[in-house]
Amino acid sequence: MASLNLEGTQIGTNHEQVGEELAQSLCRMLDSEWMPQEVHRKMGQVVKETYIECRESNEADLMHIMTTVADNLSEKWQEYDAEAFVNAWDIANYVSDYLTVQTGEEGCECTQKIY
Repeated sequence: MASLNLEGTQIGTNHEQVGEELAQSLCRMLDSEWMPQEVHRKMGQVVKETYIECRESNEADLMHIMTTVADNLSEKWQEYDAEAFVNAWDIANYVSDYLTVQTGEEGCECTQKIY
């Protein structure tokens, strides 16, 4: 099965806005699932920056964006580990589900609810 390409989907080209909405959605999900914490906002910021960086470098492959999110979070994980109740791949899976829903495509729905 091929990875979803975000180019030309209803997500659009305002990468800053999409990144910000993605970060906020992730934070809402983590706050709801666990408890409100500053670490959720910090991880969301990394997700936003990674998404924007990928898209501005013309990367539109969902799997590439997802793995880059996991890699970028993993590189800084010592900053989050003491407070986070999830890991970098949990977050990357949420990013994949979120972006898939935003395209209107059918996905694996690993995440029960998108916030």
